[in-house]
Amino acid sequence: MNAVKALITLDLDTVAPRFDLTADVWIGRIEPDGTVREAKTLVLSSASADELCKLVLTEKIDVVVCGAVEDKYFEYLQWKDVAVVDSVVGHMDAVIRALAQGALEQGAVLPSPPEAE
Repeated sequence: MNAVKALITLDLDTVAPRFDLTADVWIGRIEPDGTVREAKTLVLSSASADELCKLVLTEKIDVVVCGAVEDKYFEYLQWKDVAVVDSVVGHMDAVIRALAQGALEQGAVLPSPPEAE
């Protein structure tokens, strides 16, 4: 697997339940060994699926990880050659690990980090 530039929709430190209501996102390049480079968290001026799609294209994102997403946005991003892994539930760190391992799938329910339990 090559490095991927990922965008994860956030609600605090977990995947946001809805793409269109997301105001925070994590963006970073994930290397195959799990190393994260160029990581940043952005707070958007408002929750907007259209603005989020623009950000995905501007940042040249390879994969978007989110909770629920409307079909039109899912299909639009796929048409723009952006992989969308939706219906994901879990902590951001678990998502990053799964992406690095090439093991993240649609509908994944990932564990919380041990310190959060």
